[in-house]
Amino acid sequence: MSHKAAGGAKINRIRLNWLKPALVMAALFLGANALALPAEWKRLAEDPGDEAKLALAISHEKVRGGFSDMVPLANAFLEEAKSAPSPEIAAKYLKGAVLCAPSEPLVHAATLKNAVALSDWDTAFRSGKHLFDTLWSDPWFLIALPVRLSLAFCLAGTIAAAGFLITLFPYYFSIFFHDYRDLFPVRFRRYLPNASLALGVSVVLAFVPGILALFLLAAFLIAVYLPRKILVLFTAVLVVSVLSLSVLNYTARLTGAPGERSFLLYRVSKGDFGSDLEREVAAAFSENESERMLLDSILARRRGDLDSALQSARFLLIKEPENDLALMYVGNILHRQKDPVGAIGVYEEAVKAAPDNWMAFYNLSMLYTLRLNLVNSQTAMQAAEALDARAMQKYEISAPVIPGEINLAEPHLPVSLIYSQLSRPVETSGWLSDAWRLFGVSKFKFTPYYLAGLILVVMGLAWGANRSRLSVRCISCGSIKCQKCHPRGRSPLLCDACWSLKNASNMDETNLKRRREAVQAWTRKFSRFRKAGSILFPGFSRFIAEGGGVFNVILGLVWAFSLAWFLFSLFAPLPVYFYGAASFPWGAFVILTLCHVISIRTGERL
Repeated sequence: MSHKAAGGAKINRIRLNWLKPALVMAALFLGANALALPAEWKRLAEDPGDEAKLALAISHEKVRGGFSDMVPLANAFLEEAKSAPSPEIAAKYLKGAVLCAPSEPLVHAATLKNAVALSDWDTAFRSGKHLFDTLWSDPWFLIALPVRLSLAFCLAGTIAAAGFLITLFPYYFSIFFHDYRDLFPVRFRRYLPNASLALGVSVVLAFVPGILALFLLAAFLIAVYLPRKILVLFTAVLVVSVLSLSVLNYTARLTGAPGERSFLLYRVSKGDFGSDLEREVAAAFSENESERMLLDSILARRRGDLDSALQSARFLLIKEPENDLALMYVGNILHRQKDPVGAIGVYEEAVKAAPDNWMAFYNLSMLYTLRLNLVNSQTAMQAAEALDARAMQKYEISAPVIPGEINLAEPHLPVSLIYSQLSRPVETSGWLSDAWRLFGVSKFKFTPYYLAGLILVVMGLAWGANRSRLSVRCISCGSIKCQKCHPRGRSPLLCDACWSLKNASNMDETNLKRRREAVQAWTRKFSRFRKAGSILFPGFSRFIAEGGGVFNVILGLVWAFSLAWFLFSLFAPLPVYFYGAASFPWGAFVILTLCHVISIRTGERL
């Protein structure tokens, strides 16, 4: 699918890039295809006295091509507004943009920005409200926003899970292995525990090969030894990282044939047209598909070929006789061809096929008015108002007005039609198969929801497990304190020797010296490990051997999300706003740097 957005609307386009090392990240690319603004329209926009003439010219163009929004021309006005010498002149062009595309969020965003520059707070407030309304009614924005946020959070969760595991595993695995060795008879403890553990890991990887299986296995082995509040955080980021596979699966639909078809329908709904678009439609839809016939009719009318537009719409009616959208397109084309009687007949069929469609009753009322059938006109108008008075009033506010003419409302492509393309069957993309195989999941044998459930079950068991007989590590010398050997230890955190050293108990000089050297060696080793962790994984290294604190949770999560954002913006620009291409990689880099500086500077004080 082309990156060109719907008629110059800077619309998000979702694509995936396979990034090293084995990270799948998403980018929302923006495109623009503005038409050249006609010289006469430019003159009318600059002259305050010709606003009515400009509105009339835009109305004529809308009626001619059957447009609801004309985003290409709106974008042309916006380009002129950007190059205007002053905000006052830019405001004149922005009025033309609003007339061309009242449902385009970009138009209202630009108007809001310019109104703030002029301190025109009334216009700014109204533009802000329109921006909010149009954003949350824009079908592609409603697709792009959750996918964008989901990908960012999932990547941040994966980074956070890796940070936890890499910093926690070396510390707690030796404790686990000590207890694991104790399960074997004394005479077999030298080789059998190592061999049996290696065999078990090999069996797991034989059935579920890949990084994901190894990652989860390592997490499960140390889960019961983690402090409970660390266990909760670790479980949360593990679940988020596993669910990233579902996000990738959904994103594959957007980047494959279903997303391409959906995006083409969206572009047409925004007013895009032209020979390039027609070729893309022909490549994406087969000739016997209803969507193809509908798009052919719309695009033919926009290029001024009413006969071809009518023929395509009637082909669709042959296939689907009760398709109210096709009936309305046929009725509108017949009206443009000066055949009101034929248009009335078609619209009478339309209201029977879709008795809940207010626009069909509204247009039928207009046609009855054209034929001076005022009684039927009033009845149809009352039916339209009863069905959706708010939608009818909203249309009439922005409807094209041509003095002396009765014009019909142009039906929008239903949002449901755009979204329905995403549920079509799709072959698994090559990059997605590679990603799933990398994580040990081939041909969708397992789903991320099952894996998330498995994580919750295992971590829940680890939470509720009786830990009284588990070994612990002495926080002073680093030796492992086995509960079997020291069932009645003097301190839960110190081995007996360190407790005696700390409390100045009777120890001979040789043992006292040996114990102090052991404590100093462990302190140096642990300090180096913590320092490396604070440099590589800000926040997470503080969770080794103690709780870490709320500050370090926030520091670690901010670092993970900033790194995710930086990777997105570095390899595939991720816009902050749907209408802007700026991804602010330097902002993410600054936050990353601050996290590392704070982590290093605080050192062991936290």
